[in-house]
Amino acid sequence: MVAAWGITPWIAVSLAAMAVMLALRMGVTGRRLGVIRRTASAAGGMGEPMPGELGRLVYDPVLWVAAQMAGTTALGIVFLMTAKPDLAGSLVTVAVALALGVVAGAGSARRSHCPAMAGAAAIASEKQALG
Repeated sequence: MVAAWGITPWIAVSLAAMAVMLALRMGVTGRRLGVIRRTASAAGGMGEPMPGELGRLVYDPVLWVAAQMAGTTALGIVFLMTAKPDLAGSLVTVAVALALGVVAGAGSARRSHCPAMAGAAAIASEKQALG
C-alpha cells in the first residue's frame, strides 16, 4: 500500500481502526470469552440447562457491543479501501462504523434474547415481591 500510494489519510485511518479492532479483541472480547469458556467447562456436560451465571456471561451487553463494533469497523475499513476518502471522510467513516457497532450491539444484547436471563429476572422479581 505504502509503495503504491504512500501514506494517505485512508491508509493511516484504516491502520488505526485495525488497532482499535485488536484492542477490542484482546481487551474485551478475548477476556470475556475466556471467562465464558472456563464457566462452561465447570458447569458440566451437554444437554444440561444453561446455569444463570453462564447465561449472564454469554449475554453480557459489553461483549455483544464489542463484537459488533469490531465487525462494523471491519466493514468501515473495506469502505475506506474502496472509496479512498480524504482524512475527514476517513474519520467520519470510522466514527459512523463504531457508532453503528454500538447500536447493533446494544440491540443484540437485549435480555429478551436470553431465556435464562428472563427466567432469572422473573425469579428475582418474585423474591422481591414476597420478601
